Formats: sequence, C-alpha cells, structure tokens
Amino acid sequence: MHSPAAPIAALIHSLRSWPQTSQEQARRNAMIAATACAQRRVERQDVDDYFASRTAPADPLPRRARAD
Repeated sequence: MHSPAAPIAALIHSLRSWPQTSQEQARRNAMIAATACAQRRVERQDVDDYFASRTAPADPLPRRARAD
C-alpha cells in the first residue's frame, strides 16, 4: 500500500517541476503562434500580389493630354 507521505511527495514533486513544465508549454504555444502568424503573413502577401497583378496599369497621361 501507499504510505501516507506518498500524496504529499507527489504534490511536492509537482510543485517543483511546475516552473519548467510551464515554461516549456509557453514556448510551445509561442512557436505555434509564430508559425500561424507567418502563414497568415504569406497568405496576405499572396492576396496582395494577386490583386496588384489584376489592376490595370496607371495611365501616365490624362485623357485630354492624349488627345493633343
């Protein structure tokens, strides 16, 4: 059977390992967030490039100036 100190020892172990576990989880979350942000940035650039290619080139001269 378990000794009465076993739950206390488990609690102490959890408390001691908490800072490292917490930091590792925070690092994983940051990596996931950075990856998602990079993917969104690439997608936005793709959309911007697409729309830039679809717009007509700017007319360097107004219509009246061309008629002369």
